[in-house]
Amino acid sequence: MWNFLCRSLVVGFLFFLICCCAGRANAESSFCSDRGCAETRQSFKQLCDFIVVHKSSGRSTIRNGKTVGAIFIAGYYMRPLVAGYEILDDRRYLDTAIAHSDALLKGQMPNGYWATGYGSVYLADTGSALGLFIVLYTHVDQQRQKRYRDGVQRFVTAVHDRRP
Repeated sequence: MWNFLCRSLVVGFLFFLICCCAGRANAESSFCSDRGCAETRQSFKQLCDFIVVHKSSGRSTIRNGKTVGAIFIAGYYMRPLVAGYEILDDRRYLDTAIAHSDALLKGQMPNGYWATGYGSVYLADTGSALGLFIVLYTHVDQQRQKRYRDGVQRFVTAVHDRRP
């Protein structure tokens, strides 16, 4: 029963997030309605530009001047780039996030998990990283959407079946 409940919750949560992310923000959105809008947008642009410039190839991302390979940390960097694309309409942000998601999919192990450094699986870190697939879903072609769904499904199945 627990396995069924866990799997149902994960799949339901992913569907909910995909539906919530379907709309695209723009300069006329409530994100930019206050007096400090220009400063807020500029700060956000600087953050996104920094991430793009300091993004390493593959699954590594710069943190405190060091290159790290933890997938959840990279996920924290990539999801704001998708928001940056939606708000600031800078295609570099989306392209960087998509390139990272492609590398993330390539790193999926045959058992359905991703290496996290904690053993076979660490749900919190992996779930955080997989959030990138969710926010990118409406911005990619159908072929990538299928790869995202398949990768997440392999992970959910591995968790459900408790594969080592």
